[in-house]
Amino acid sequence: MPPVTTAIDDQPADLQPYEISLIERVKEHGWQTTSVGADTDGDPAFSYTIGFWLTVRQPEVIVFDFPPQLAHDVFGTLMRRAREGHRFVTGEPVEGILSNEIVYFLPVTRAASVEYLRSSDWFYRRAEFPVVQLVWADRAGRFPWENDFDKSMAKLQPDLSDGYLHTL
Repeated sequence: MPPVTTAIDDQPADLQPYEISLIERVKEHGWQTTSVGADTDGDPAFSYTIGFWLTVRQPEVIVFDFPPQLAHDVFGTLMRRAREGHRFVTGEPVEGILSNEIVYFLPVTRAASVEYLRSSDWFYRRAEFPVVQLVWADRAGRFPWENDFDKSMAKLQPDLSDGYLHTL
């Protein structure tokens, strides 16, 4: 694989404090979590990783509607597993991430990654990088693509896959 060019490699002179902190955390830990609160239009809160692609050649991950600390803990579990050699495979059930719950990874379109993972996009110098969405089940254990999924929860996990979930 070709090397990944990041903001670590060519730090601009006019970095903001947040950008300096982001670079330092990725250099020290290999990744960081960025969390974005819900907006006034009703769009849900979300969190995402920065550094997974650089550090372990695994896609960056986005998850919706998790409290920031839970998202960070889940991402920490994912990073540990990636360092142990586990791969993030789209469209297959994954256990051991959320207690006894099953989750799925779905591919995220480039347009969605640019829109939602803004700091990752900046970090990777606007070059394309892979992203997956961690999708979780409703209270009954059903996923958004299943007929009996709780539709009141649909807005909590927007589909960033451009319809991939409907192929499951």
